[in-house]
Amino acid sequence: MSRVTSKAQLLNSAKSSWDGLWRVINSMSDDMQRAEFKFDDRDKNLRDVLCHLHEWHNFIKTWHRVGCVEGGVPHVPAPGYTWKTINTLNLDIWAAHQETSLYNAKESVKASHKTVMWIIDSHSERELCAPGVYKWTGDKWSLGDFFRSSTVTNYQDAAKKLRKAIYAK
Repeated sequence: MSRVTSKAQLLNSAKSSWDGLWRVINSMSDDMQRAEFKFDDRDKNLRDVLCHLHEWHNFIKTWHRVGCVEGGVPHVPAPGYTWKTINTLNLDIWAAHQETSLYNAKESVKASHKTVMWIIDSHSERELCAPGVYKWTGDKWSLGDFFRSSTVTNYQDAAKKLRKAIYAK
């Protein structure tokens, strides 16, 4: 996870990565947006990618609510999972969204992105960038580092996966 050094940097990076992701999505034809990927991956199509992003937005929103608003210590990454079982968590996210439509996946991820950006913007520079401000982030990571992972890093990974789908033969 890369370090967040300023609120402006985090907001700009998240916006830029989000916009880049949507440029890739918008470059895909409607048929390609509904098509299965031609390579082996956990996410089999665009819907799966968007649902994955949406659920990670939900995780960071929960971590924020429990850890920053309520002052507790959230289950990170999620109740019943650890960072060692992250692949199982991601597979469970995938399985839970197999009946979600592409339209609903797009609308959900857009709404959750907007909320996450609002939450980031609501924090001060110190709250976002200084490790240890919130008990749940520990002494090594800042709140902004967690937001970066759930936005910038995930958006870049998603765009890379979609570009691979576009150019797969």
